[in-house]
Amino acid sequence: MGWFTRRPRTRTAPAEDTVRPLSQERLTGILDAQGWHWVIDEDGDLGGNWEGNTFWFFLTGSDREVLQVQGALRDRLPLSELDALRLFIEDWHRDHYWPKCSYRVEEEDATVQLLASHTIDHEAGATDAQLLQQIRCALGTANQVFEAARETFALGGRTAD
Repeated sequence: MGWFTRRPRTRTAPAEDTVRPLSQERLTGILDAQGWHWVIDEDGDLGGNWEGNTFWFFLTGSDREVLQVQGALRDRLPLSELDALRLFIEDWHRDHYWPKCSYRVEEEDATVQLLASHTIDHEAGATDAQLLQQIRCALGTANQVFEAARETFALGGRTAD
């Protein structure tokens, strides 16, 4: 194998993969091709769990051309940790391009939850391979920041998917 020769990958997009508009059906097909489990909730939103964290796949924009993959850390922090979480997010953003991190405060139980999102505008459409790359990047980088948060805040260990 030459220095610049690419290794063949498993589960890649078919050779006839063409640029097409985004749709939820295309996303579910991509997830199915990977053998990943997913659900469509009562609001019609596509989601699933990876490494115990919840992820949602939203199509937004006037023509549903923007794919946003948003994840939520399964663990919640006490509201007293909000300032530390803000510093954690700031440090993460300083050193990493992805994902964009934010948080949600739950006033009812005085907790805060770390969120991560990865958004790309596919105005001209995308191939299945491009969408799969975005999904893998979103899931992978979000789970990296979630694991780093678990370590930083001494949260519980991994659970089975």
